[in-house]
Amino acid sequence: MLSYLNQLNRSIEDTNRRDHLAVQQDTQHVAWECLKQTYRPATAAKPDIEKALSTNGADDIPARLDYLETRLRLVQTLEPGNKLRIVLDPLAEYLAALHWVDQCRENPAESWPAFLDSIDQVLAQTNDPPTAIQGFLLAVRDCCKVKQKEAQVPEEIPDALARKAGLDPAELKKIEENRRISLLISDLADPDEEYRIRAAKDLGKRGLAAAKATPNLLGMAENPNQTLEARLEALRSLGNLGACSDSLKADIAPQLIALLQQDHDPNQPDELAVRRGAAEALGAMQAGKAELQAILNNDQQPLTLRQGAARALGLIGAPSGQPVPMLIAQLREGQISTQVKSIPVYQQALPLEQVLNLVAIPGGEFLMGSPPEEEGRDYYQSNFPDLAGLDVEEQHRVTVPPFSMSQFPITQAQWRAVATALPPVNQELDPDPANASFKGGDRPVESISWYEAIEFCDRLSQHTGKTYRLPSEAEWEYACRAGTTDPFHLGDTLRSDLANYNATYTYGNGAAGVYRQATTEVGSFGVNAFGLADMHGNVYEWCLDHWHPTYERSPTDGSAWITEGDDCYRLVRGGSWNYIPAFCRSAFRSRNTPRFRSYTVGFRVVGVFPWTP
Repeated sequence: MLSYLNQLNRSIEDTNRRDHLAVQQDTQHVAWECLKQTYRPATAAKPDIEKALSTNGADDIPARLDYLETRLRLVQTLEPGNKLRIVLDPLAEYLAALHWVDQCRENPAESWPAFLDSIDQVLAQTNDPPTAIQGFLLAVRDCCKVKQKEAQVPEEIPDALARKAGLDPAELKKIEENRRISLLISDLADPDEEYRIRAAKDLGKRGLAAAKATPNLLGMAENPNQTLEARLEALRSLGNLGACSDSLKADIAPQLIALLQQDHDPNQPDELAVRRGAAEALGAMQAGKAELQAILNNDQQPLTLRQGAARALGLIGAPSGQPVPMLIAQLREGQISTQVKSIPVYQQALPLEQVLNLVAIPGGEFLMGSPPEEEGRDYYQSNFPDLAGLDVEEQHRVTVPPFSMSQFPITQAQWRAVATALPPVNQELDPDPANASFKGGDRPVESISWYEAIEFCDRLSQHTGKTYRLPSEAEWEYACRAGTTDPFHLGDTLRSDLANYNATYTYGNGAAGVYRQATTEVGSFGVNAFGLADMHGNVYEWCLDHWHPTYERSPTDGSAWITEGDDCYRLVRGGSWNYIPAFCRSAFRSRNTPRFRSYTVGFRVVGVFPWTP
């Protein structure tokens, strides 16, 4: 309704147009005067309207009323000229509702019960059924839902208003949801790409009720005239819808499998990206396992498609402790070789139907640090002047006992589950700390401090009765290397199709690539030999250790190096989406204060207990 009002006002020539907000405020005052007696659109005395308008400024009241009547044609004067009404009843009801909701914010605890009582009084005076004032009551309800937080509307008020209007709240919600879904389906054909993408995303969140949108979303995904981002968003939504019910899955999966298996022109990279999107949508709905396995096992298929198939098979998963097929890549002298390996994955149930996947890390001895000639060691002096002359990555042997580690960095969905559903141990947690541009349940959580990561582990330990904590620095590097001795577990360099980092910079004989300038969904590129993903780039990961500038006198048993009373720095490892490849090396060490938050820093957890299938 306000958009309609603003559109009317925009039609007035610039020199004579009044401010949008001023027009909204005036029309709300007029509407309330017209409805406040009977809660139905009616006439109001002109002096009463003028008095109401004076609360919004006493100047030029006649001119303001004339603007509403002669310019916008929203208000009509009735003979003999002492009464006014708003021309459109639905507009009058909505504007009066907005006025009332704004009035109630001063004292919501008293205003809303009084308003509910007044409804009964009005109906008793007029001897009318609730349907007579249904339009106004539903308008108030709509405004309450839009402004519930801002206007401090008590949670129970929208349903109470529905009942006062003679409607069952549950049935009304179904009607509204169906109407909303119909509008979203219409938006899928909007000329503006932003609206199409937003509509597709919203439909994917609406569950079984959005089943009727399936043909439209499939059409959007298959249409080469749509932008790639819109097609991929449609595929994500189809994956979410297919996960809602077996019947929807049965309808959607065959068409996604057809998309997955279609041939594409090598000169059309968008079609390859759509095939990968279809693969991941199948994984989200737990379908197409045989077809995905065939793609993964075929080394003639493009790397990105096999990565998508591997990620999809990971989403499908297996019973806890059973092997899941994974894609391991190696990079030598610019050439990628791959291996498919099935690795057992253990599942820790989290609240809100989330699951934490862990892999077992075998114990062993390794050479921690890097050789003096490794490229990237000289970055310490330019970035940390206090470390000049120190051997920050001095090689030394460490023996690490067995442990388990989360396969991916903790995701936003996992963080939200623990932050909202598990009781605090030492501090509160923000359920949604991630950078506004990086939102996504399967993206790594970031912008969390070391203390907040510790709190997550403590809550998880308390909830499960098992010990979860941050990895020690030695455990992290041992797990990252997975038996390798090169700068990266991938090999002698990085490539942007194997990790998420600032690929405008190169390392060794590597080539420049795509700089995504954002986090990516976890597990997008494959795993190392232990089954761990995203160990290079995406987000830095907190370690349990306090920062020490060298390894002199460091533990050799894999334990965390803690200095009592030191609250200065903590370790972060692994590099990030916006860091150069040298900072993503297996041996690279960095530091932040324990209260530091950044959209470049997340974490993963380790479990110090034996897993059994």
